[in-house]
Amino acid sequence: MADFGALALHFGLFLYAFTMDVAVALALALTLTGYDIKQNWRRILTCAVILGAAGVVYYHFPQPLRVVFYFVLHYMGISWFFRIGRSKIILVFFTFLILQFASQCIACPILYYGFRITLTEFMSSAFLRLMFPLSYNIPMAVLSYISYHRGWRLFINIRALKSPAKLLILPLIQFFLLMIIINELFFTLQSKPVTWASEVGVQSVLIVATLISICFIWRILRLAEREAATLAQELVTKDMLCQTAAIKDQRHDFNNHFQIIMGLVRDRQKQEVGRYLKTLKRERSIAR
Repeated sequence: MADFGALALHFGLFLYAFTMDVAVALALALTLTGYDIKQNWRRILTCAVILGAAGVVYYHFPQPLRVVFYFVLHYMGISWFFRIGRSKIILVFFTFLILQFASQCIACPILYYGFRITLTEFMSSAFLRLMFPLSYNIPMAVLSYISYHRGWRLFINIRALKSPAKLLILPLIQFFLLMIIINELFFTLQSKPVTWASEVGVQSVLIVATLISICFIWRILRLAEREAATLAQELVTKDMLCQTAAIKDQRHDFNNHFQIIMGLVRDRQKQEVGRYLKTLKRERSIAR
């Protein structure tokens, strides 16, 4: 019974941490892309619980497989629960990845290098596992609240944004591989006696490489937004020109009809005027 209780506590703390991580990061990512999280908080919470439960399962997989499941399941979960278009889904997913990566890259080194708490010590302490997610999720939750009420947005014209899927494949693969390396390195460094300088050096290089990938993806999305805005302006201009041409044609026809009617009135051909007006009325009704 004691073993069952310890096992239940172990998986319960995993579910608590993973669910909180997903819920807070997802709420902020959705807010920054213009999604109303206040009206849809139940959907966000349901998605977080399901992805958190999935995380409890794939966390015990090998490191590379764990990252694969993380990418695939989170993208599928966001796409399933929030049907907001592929362009916006990619933007939400990308923002979600950055937020989770940034928060854990800040919190984990502080825990390990600042307090010298190893992974084994962390996993054996229920108090640390309970309190540690709060250290970075509470600030992110506050940021979500502020961004929601201030109306902060990543892109001005999100609806016109067209996701350049082909251009995103290579940097996303790079980001994916770097995540595998960083996760593998984090667990390897804690199980082998290496120097502090080598740990910091290797992790710094990998983090810089990951940040470069993030910046590259960000620039692609910015470029796509500018192209989408330019295309939207061109379509509006083309539509206005078509409307202007149609108005000119109508004005020209109106002037012709007016001249004919004035000529018939001047010649006192009232019956011809009546027949001409009836013909115009019949033609207009057919055109409609």
